[in-house]
Amino acid sequence: VRMHIDAGSIQEDDDQKGIAHMLEHLVFTGTKNFPELPELEYAFQRLGAHSNAYTSFDETVYNVDLPNTDAETTDQIFRIFRDFADGALLTEEKVEIERGIVLAEDRSSDSVEWQIFLDQMEYLLPDHRLTDRIPIGEREV
Repeated sequence: VRMHIDAGSIQEDDDQKGIAHMLEHLVFTGTKNFPELPELEYAFQRLGAHSNAYTSFDETVYNVDLPNTDAETTDQIFRIFRDFADGALLTEEKVEIERGIVLAEDRSSDSVEWQIFLDQMEYLLPDHRLTDRIPIGEREV
């Protein structure tokens, strides 16, 4: 099951760089119906589901691989996705925890290959908005 949101880093303003990616992370920390991380993790475990997500320039996608598609399983995953769409609990504490995780993700992806990719984008798309809207965002934001 996939939930596609037609929004990514390209839609962010200068003071929002990285917010789409941060929100992608934050929905996994707690929602209206699953207020604490252990509850959400338990819901995925109980379903036998594997979950992942990504944010790109033009989309944010949540992926859940389900072991079956019986009514209980699909009802539960749609309930979780509904919460992802409009029930994320965005507390300062959770934002600070996820900020550390996102910064670690940024540091771990900072490689020669990544720098070459960024340089190629700048060369191929000079003055294009894409070169200034990398999904990971900016550390200051």
